[in-house]
Amino acid sequence: KISFYLKTPLYNISIPNIYSRVLSNNFSNNKNLLISTIDYEKQEVCREIANKLNVKTLFPVQSEIDKYKFKISENINNKDVLIIADAINTAQTINAYTNYLAYKGAKNISIILPHGIVNKKAIPVIEKSVIRNLYIMNPHNNYKSDKIQTVSTSKIIEEIIRRTIEKKNIKYVLK
Repeated sequence: KISFYLKTPLYNISIPNIYSRVLSNNFSNNKNLLISTIDYEKQEVCREIANKLNVKTLFPVQSEIDKYKFKISENINNKDVLIIADAINTAQTINAYTNYLAYKGAKNISIILPHGIVNKKAIPVIEKSVIRNLYIMNPHNNYKSDKIQTVSTSKIIEEIIRRTIEKKNIKYVLK
């Protein structure tokens, strides 16, 4: 959409680049961090982000019989886990996964939602869960919870637009 309005193509602006920038602002120098997801389709994005942040990934195997059962073979004792998800509807699946991670020894478990979509019915489940923080990028609603923190990408997008209009390099913005 931005490219259309500027009538200038914005090359190399991928979602992993923007995630990485936001995450590096919030999780820089955490070598104890693992990037995870329960969505198979998000694994490649997680790999790219982990690569940019120089951390490892963690991908569980989800039971085909019971969607609330997970298995991981890695030792995650005292590790921080950041889960990337698209949306949270009931929070039951993400709650089951975070409980499993805590059982396996994860120290701090957080979630980042790039699309800012959370069903309001999920908030009480999140409040009672082991989730430390839920980071919502550009939220659609004003959620009331001590665990929810909003993360804006507007400054990053603003810098990209400004540099594009001025025909300057945008690579440093997306490191």
